[in-house]
Amino acid sequence: MRSSDRLRTVIVMVTASRSALPVFVACLIATSCGSSSSSSPASSSPAPSSTATPSTGVPVSTVSTSPPADPSVTDKASVGPARARLDWILGLVNGPPPDQATVEAGFSEEFLEAVPYEQILAAAGVFGGATDWTVAEDRLDAIGGDAIVRGSTGAEVTVTLTVDAAEPHLITGLRFVPVVPEAFGADEVVTGEAIAERLATYGLGGFGVFDVSDGSCRQVAGDGVDRVLPLGSAFKLWVLGALALEVEAGRAAWDEPFAVSDDMKSSEDGQVSALADGSSITLREYGEAMISVSDNSATDHLMARVGREQVEAAMAAAGVLDPAANIPMLSTRELFLLKWSDAGLLAVDVSEYLSLDAAGRRAVLDGELAGVALADAIAPEFRPTAPTAIDSVEWFASPADLCRTHVWLAELAGRPGLEPVADILRLNPGVPFGEPWTDVRFKGGSEPGVVFGAWRIADTTGRAFVIAGGVADRDRLVDDVGAIVTLAAATRLPELAVS
Repeated sequence: MRSSDRLRTVIVMVTASRSALPVFVACLIATSCGSSSSSSPASSSPAPSSTATPSTGVPVSTVSTSPPADPSVTDKASVGPARARLDWILGLVNGPPPDQATVEAGFSEEFLEAVPYEQILAAAGVFGGATDWTVAEDRLDAIGGDAIVRGSTGAEVTVTLTVDAAEPHLITGLRFVPVVPEAFGADEVVTGEAIAERLATYGLGGFGVFDVSDGSCRQVAGDGVDRVLPLGSAFKLWVLGALALEVEAGRAAWDEPFAVSDDMKSSEDGQVSALADGSSITLREYGEAMISVSDNSATDHLMARVGREQVEAAMAAAGVLDPAANIPMLSTRELFLLKWSDAGLLAVDVSEYLSLDAAGRRAVLDGELAGVALADAIAPEFRPTAPTAIDSVEWFASPADLCRTHVWLAELAGRPGLEPVADILRLNPGVPFGEPWTDVRFKGGSEPGVVFGAWRIADTTGRAFVIAGGVADRDRLVDDVGAIVTLAAATRLPELAVS
């Protein structure tokens, strides 16, 4: 399979990434991403309108925090093979990051041929920064079915799996679907004040709802619309815009092959990180991976191709009022290194970096940090589970800035030759809105303590709105799903109703 063909397959089959906002279906069924016949109503649709809120009073089983040394050896005295495999999966999720051999030992050969280790790792990002995942509801029979698991933040995921009936009961199909709760009851009237109040329960935040039908941001609801917040991967909107400008200027092309380089790879949970050094995919495919699954390695390759300064210029062109907060623009690899490198392994630590002016920081990024591999500076068992420097080492903008960014990207997408901008942004809607919103363009971002979402939605009559906002908490994890569905509930505002 050509690298480009493989990447397209990965994008279709995996829609979750550790660094991205939880994307609401992570499918790993080896034969297809269709629904399992044993799926529960809670997992049959990820839409908030059809998914039950987290249940209470359900017996919770205890799962070991480390997997069995041999995943084929489990205590089946009281549980069937499928449940034993589910416990094994949660042991992997709750424990230190397992090595490839440990993970692959639990899957059938046919499964691994269709879904390689890197895809499994990427899809597991649906569990986010939560810890202590346990089984909240078990609907498994001996060799398959589904169960709801719950993490430390209260987030829930429906796990659907099948296992081979014969020993050692290897996994033959696996599907993760986050349980998307209702932010507001069906009979509740959603107001801007109610959204702001609900967001405040997750952390310091801000949001805005803007009518952009005429190409400008006219606020119709919101609170803290000019509050600068950490964005997580939502900054990738500016990278996409920078790529579009390079294409328009004739310095790049959507179908231009660009070689994958180990030196430009970021976290292993992306899809580009799995491609061989020297293989090529097109710039459009990098963009598709960056937006659809928030692929960090794809992002860093694009930043290297178009240039850091071009991304900074795109951010300013998009209408960000305080671009200095993001200059120099960090790549994802650089952010990981500054936040989570083992002490003493870098020539400069984060406190020294933050003490420098913009020119000094740029010199560090282009000098001491250039070419430093994550694997050489971050212990392989490390997993970020607490907020780290979210107010200093991040990407920053306000909800109003992200409205202007979406308006700018929509204008770019209307120019000849730049239509792929809109196509790429439509790949992953974040949450499905349904009618009347037929055109949904989205990018979000999260890390421990941070969640942000930015949508441009439009209907067939020409009405278009941007919903943008997020929350941050320096001291605790944020319930990503709860915050995002609260923002998405803005579609129920009377101001967005069809008259």
